[in-house]
Amino acid sequence: MDEEKVCKQIQALRKQNYGWRKIAKELNIHHTTARRIMRQAGLYTPARQMPPRPEKPVSNAVQRPTAHPLSPGHPLTWLLISKEPFPG
Repeated sequence: MDEEKVCKQIQALRKQNYGWRKIAKELNIHHTTARRIMRQAGLYTPARQMPPRPEKPVSNAVQRPTAHPLSPGHPLTWLLISKEPFPG
């Protein structure tokens, strides 16, 4: 395998926004080999920049880590498991 030729092919595919696994499949090599070749040539770039995850609201369990979970059928959780009002 001529690594310089493969490196140029990988660069061309990366410019087309191909991921590492898709590049590897196209060139019939392992995806870590593709990354290794680019890393050794000093041309390694991550596949895509992921957008930051939205912040999730803090659940009650996180706010009160010592609180015990409520059992199924507890009056406070009844409406989560049943559409009918709590019997009693």
